[in-house]
Amino acid sequence: MASTIDRLRPARGTAGTFRRSATQVVLGGIGVAGLAYVCYRLGLDVATTALLDLIAIVLLSLGGNFASSAVVAVVATLCLHYFFTSPLLSMQMGDLRDLVALVAFLTTALVVTRLLSRVRQSLREVQLANDRLQLAIDTIPALVWTTLPDGSSEFNNQRWLEYTGLTREAAREWGYKSAIHPEDFERLRAKWAASFASGEPIEDEARLRRADGELRWFLHRAVPLREESGRIATWYGTSTDIEDLKRAGRAVRRARQRALEARFAAVMDERTRLAREMHDTLLQGFTGVALQLVAAATRVTGPPEAIAGLGDVVSLAQKTLEDARRAVWDLRQPASASADFPAAARTVAEDGIRSTGLTLDYGIGGAPRPVEPDVEAVVLRVLQEAIANIVKHAAARTVGVRLSFGSRGVRLSVSDDGRGFVVDPDFRTYGGHWGLLGMRERASQVHATLRIRSNPEEGTEIVLLVPYAIRRGSPG
Repeated sequence: MASTIDRLRPARGTAGTFRRSATQVVLGGIGVAGLAYVCYRLGLDVATTALLDLIAIVLLSLGGNFASSAVVAVVATLCLHYFFTSPLLSMQMGDLRDLVALVAFLTTALVVTRLLSRVRQSLREVQLANDRLQLAIDTIPALVWTTLPDGSSEFNNQRWLEYTGLTREAAREWGYKSAIHPEDFERLRAKWAASFASGEPIEDEARLRRADGELRWFLHRAVPLREESGRIATWYGTSTDIEDLKRAGRAVRRARQRALEARFAAVMDERTRLAREMHDTLLQGFTGVALQLVAAATRVTGPPEAIAGLGDVVSLAQKTLEDARRAVWDLRQPASASADFPAAARTVAEDGIRSTGLTLDYGIGGAPRPVEPDVEAVVLRVLQEAIANIVKHAAARTVGVRLSFGSRGVRLSVSDDGRGFVVDPDFRTYGGHWGLLGMRERASQVHATLRIRSNPEEGTEIVLLVPYAIRRGSPG
């Protein structure tokens, strides 16, 4: 800053000042004397000559100080008396007009020199303030710039120029775009055009090329300066290096991804263990039971109704065994969505009411769309459990199933015209029946909403709302 301030202070050498004043006195004195002589030879009156001398003194005062202007004023007064006051060509100054002229000349010189001194001081202060502002702009730890209303560059501070390696002239107008990554510039130009038109503040990220060729991410902000009429005169902006923050964010995301992968692997290991336990114990035992039932069915004799009933039991046992095997398989591998989700839901509903005498009313709302495997699995399991509850407890005649695809998620509605029951919001008063509680737990796995509407003798409706986008992690 010292060099900037010193640059504003003119040299004040005594010898130089004296020579300049002496030169002004000599030239000014000769000038007013010559002017008085010319006026005398031309026959002009004293008033005109005095006015011309006054103008000459004003002009001299514009470039000098009061001392030199005062000396010239005295010379001008002497010349007026010498050429225009009787007795002519004499130096006996006793006329009142001589005193008036001298006072007028000196006063003019004093006023002009004082005014000019103040103007020069004001200009020096303004220049000093500008240089201090320029120094601050060049020193702050950010890249500072201004643009015209159309986005073309008007100014870039020293840090910006040093970072990009561009000269101030090369960065003007649209030259600065060479420092911005081409892909980012095209995106910025489209986005900033709207801000330039509306006058809204700008904030965006883009990569800047450093002087050594390295690209780093910067956060760019700009606000408009408006004239009194409201028209935008200039955009003032800053660019802040956020490359390190970006890298830290990427490291956090990678760490989070690794944590999720580790958690997923742990879950899959546990699912595999459970599948193995189920296969080696429950599934093997139930397979034996199913085989015994099949063998018994081939040996039973009796009324056709009994044989038919036993056949239904065998069919149910075989289907349950198949469902158990599918469940074990699902535990061993991640879920995958079926090719036709609505058709899969209809199959589950039809299988659930087969041989029960219930009537199925199945419908689809909205345009079907693909869903995540986890969403499909939860919807189908809730549908399966809801129909199983109707078969076991509702004493209904009709089951209504509607699968709807909305703008934000899937909606499953399962209703019946059975006996109904009193709904417990906390799922605590159902006497050991785990179906409803299991449905709620399945819904919570995918951040879905499960609602139950029922009253005694008025039937029941179970509604499941599942978002298309599943938030991973622990349900909240």
